[in-house]
Amino acid sequence: MIRRAVGVLVGVVVVFGVIAALAGFFWIYAAVIGVLALALVVMGTWYMKGGHFEKVRTRKLAAWPFEDNQGKILMIGSSSFEYWKAPEQDLAPLDVINLGIGGTAISHWTNYLDSTVVPYAPKGVMVYAGLNDFNTQADPEAVFARMKELLDGLEQRLPGVPVLCLGLCPTIARASNWSDIQQFNAMVAELCEAKPDFHFLDSTAEILDAGGQLHKEIYRFDGIHFNDRGYVCWVKSVKPAAHAVFSPEG
Repeated sequence: MIRRAVGVLVGVVVVFGVIAALAGFFWIYAAVIGVLALALVVMGTWYMKGGHFEKVRTRKLAAWPFEDNQGKILMIGSSSFEYWKAPEQDLAPLDVINLGIGGTAISHWTNYLDSTVVPYAPKGVMVYAGLNDFNTQADPEAVFARMKELLDGLEQRLPGVPVLCLGLCPTIARASNWSDIQQFNAMVAELCEAKPDFHFLDSTAEILDAGGQLHKEIYRFDGIHFNDRGYVCWVKSVKPAAHAVFSPEG
């Protein structure tokens, strides 16, 4: 919804800008720019304060009621999960529920563990979160501290339940902080190694070429999110790891 609203506002600015410029009323164009800026600030504030998270969370909980979906594999995290079109088919025969919500930071999931994750009494939990935290926090240790709080919360509330943490993947648009993300991934991997029910997956094997460079053709136009080809590559790493963790007998 946010992207659609921004697209509409930008379209309005372009139309009014052309009309105003042709008519010589440049003050009109300036006024429209001001309204657009204010609207973006308002929408951004609503988004960051959790309005988007709460709206999508409510919709997903209605689609998967707690009482009808006990003992499944929960996917929690940000847009890389939300935009994954068919994890139910890609990870079959695992019975998964994709609760991924775009734009979420680690703290969203920590704060909503008791109301969103625990009531499902999940058989396992798969986590992909942290990339959005690097938008506002460049320090990998600070982002790791947030992840540790989330993982500790899962361990305390769901003892004995296996958790698979997917290492964050590089993106074209955020290439400048890849070294920080690699440090974060290494710290999460070390933490998971120390917890008997926690597992870490470096899911970049199919994302990077032999020289460690990104396969740019697997990303959407924004340079952040996978396109369909990107998910095909990602699944090649995620599926066997998920099966090994959540159904080792299979």
